Amino acid sequence: MKMRKLLSLAMAMLIFTSIGVAQNAGKDLKKASRLLGSYTLDPSSNKQDLKEAQQLIESVLNDPEFQEDSKAWTVRGKIQNEVALADFKMLAINPQHVPASENAAVLAADAFQKALTYAEKGYEKRDALNGMSETATYLNPLGLVQYQKNNFNLAYKHFDAVLEINEVLKANDMKSPLANQDDYTNQLYIAGLSALNDNNLDAAGALFHELKDLNYDKPVVYEGLFKVYSESNPEKAEAILNEGREKFPDDAGLLFSQINYLLKIGELDKLIGSLNQAIEKEPNNASIYTTLGNVYDNLYQQSQPGSEEAKEYFEKAKINYEKALEVKPGDFTAIYSIGALFYNKAAKVVDEMNELANDLSKEGMKKYDMKKLEMEKLFDQALPYFIEAESMDPNDKNTVIALKEIYARKGDINKSNEYKEKLESMN
Repeated sequence: MKMRKLLSLAMAMLIFTSIGVAQNAGKDLKKASRLLGSYTLDPSSNKQDLKEAQQLIESVLNDPEFQEDSKAWTVRGKIQNEVALADFKMLAINPQHVPASENAAVLAADAFQKALTYAEKGYEKRDALNGMSETATYLNPLGLVQYQKNNFNLAYKHFDAVLEINEVLKANDMKSPLANQDDYTNQLYIAGLSALNDNNLDAAGALFHELKDLNYDKPVVYEGLFKVYSESNPEKAEAILNEGREKFPDDAGLLFSQINYLLKIGELDKLIGSLNQAIEKEPNNASIYTTLGNVYDNLYQQSQPGSEEAKEYFEKAKINYEKALEVKPGDFTAIYSIGALFYNKAAKVVDEMNELANDLSKEGMKKYDMKKLEMEKLFDQALPYFIEAESMDPNDKNTVIALKEIYARKGDINKSNEYKEKLESMN
């Protein structure tokens, strides 16, 4: 009997304790509402009331009894709306303003969504929907701040929340923030772009596909979808890119996406045409000339030494590297590339010399000596470019390797050893 009495007493104490906690949470909810009201009457004087209300509502929602309470979630949403509103007002005055909270509007949207989910009475549902409508006002400008800070994950959450609120309000016959079709498609675009930059490819793909289905007549749709599928489904990515290029042949973004893709898969012949188109669009872009020079350089490396084709590719590579320097004097990549062009041509001559080395006939030795002179001349042509490249970037290993080899071929062993020691110190 005594044991039963003790157990009953313990259970009673547990029940009373739970009731006490719930009662405290209920009091905190009422107090948080009062403090919120006090703050909204005079925000400048009652800032502390808002902070205290924030602390209280978080405590309330940690109580299991209130985690599905519509009113509690609505209060939380209203509190976060006030935080967002303060930043929204400051941004209107000063675009450089740094928000006090990075995600108040996102938290508000989530809170009102939960409030709507748990609403049992008509006024609870109405309060949640009105709160959402207000939150939609703050989400885009505050999301843009995060986008400009390259915080793409949080930017996406802001922009996507507007899309979700739009659907909820429409479903409840309320005025939606994206009633205009252009506003809606632009929202899809900024949300998709944020998701893409955050590498959230599933979300980005869904948003860009919706834009495509809506005939959003802009090339960014195809560029976005190409990036979404470029790794996971290259064939689909290429088909989308080709479709975009056919529809928007003059768009630079799609053109450069195609150039990068062709570079990646090594389709050099197709790449030349795309690069020439790019030059027409951006004649002062040195990197395009350098890339075209690299393409011709690669074709030269693959061609038969001494052939007319090889000579043509070599000259075209050199011309494009020189054009890059004309457009952008002192460009490291172009300077190094010209040096490498002569160096690699000299290396081909070295291969030919090695084949002649075993021919000890008078004619064979004569050919060998001629090739040796050709090699030395080519290394001499390469040398000043590598010297200049080293002066621009002393820590570039490929430049140091080239200089070591050139001086060794020229018979300047001391100089070659200097670069050998420098190379060893870099490893």
